[in-house]
Amino acid sequence: MEKSIKRVAVYLRTTKEEMLDLDLDGIYEISAQEKACVEFCNQWPDKEIVTFRDISSGTLSVEERPGLKSLLERACSGEFDAVVVFRIDRLSRNIKMLLDIVEELGSSTDLYSATEPLNTRETMGRAILNMLATFATLEKGVTNHRHCTCEHCC
Repeated sequence: MEKSIKRVAVYLRTTKEEMLDLDLDGIYEISAQEKACVEFCNQWPDKEIVTFRDISSGTLSVEERPGLKSLLERACSGEFDAVVVFRIDRLSRNIKMLLDIVEELGSSTDLYSATEPLNTRETMGRAILNMLATFATLEKGVTNHRHCTCEHCC
């Protein structure tokens, strides 16, 4: 039997650097993320959406991200059936942190990505989560290396 999704938490995150990077075509803008997440949530009729936002690095701890901290506190108290993110790297760019967040959400709150084939309720979705977490960590490392290299070139 399909689980009824009635209460959804949407998590949006961007960094100041991403907001200024014109090469990203606005995909990391909070408004673009929110639009995609709300459209994704339209698959569930009669749902209530609560949105949480952070402007910070995806490598910061939960404690350093007030939006994520609030979302997790409320999710752990049973307020949400699902958490939706634009992309998994919006939640975290650290494999351990991401897996800790999913564990903290537990079996009562499913995690979905609006732009990736991710649903932690399903076995395949949990496997995809691990792959996406690996690529998010890789992308962060490549970005850090690129910034470090560019700074030394100038």
